[in-house]
Amino acid sequence: MRLWNVWARCFIGLVIAKHGDIGTGLPALRGGLEQAGEVKFLPRFLLLLGELAVCLGEAGEVGVGLETIKEALARCEARDERWYFAELLRIRGELILLEKAPASGAAAEDHFHRSYD
Repeated sequence: MRLWNVWARCFIGLVIAKHGDIGTGLPALRGGLEQAGEVKFLPRFLLLLGELAVCLGEAGEVGVGLETIKEALARCEARDERWYFAELLRIRGELILLEKAPASGAAAEDHFHRSYD
């Protein structure tokens, strides 16, 4: 039951963040994933890791969001978990655009094309 309780708390944090209260939702989502420990590497948590990266980008923590996506993509490739891979690539593209670095547009476009493929 503990696992499902943690999972539900993560989703509650995500819903709060998606409803515009990133200041409350992000810490709840992040805290839930930290509380999950190694369990967060189960497939059911993959969507939450992707959404955590989105929320981090919205909160101005783009670098942390990109690191979160990098880890999630690496896990997908290592375990051949492709069901959420395209969305993770899309999220990474969006985060790259938020960086506003030189050539970020081309790098983001590459991720969008990979996601589409």
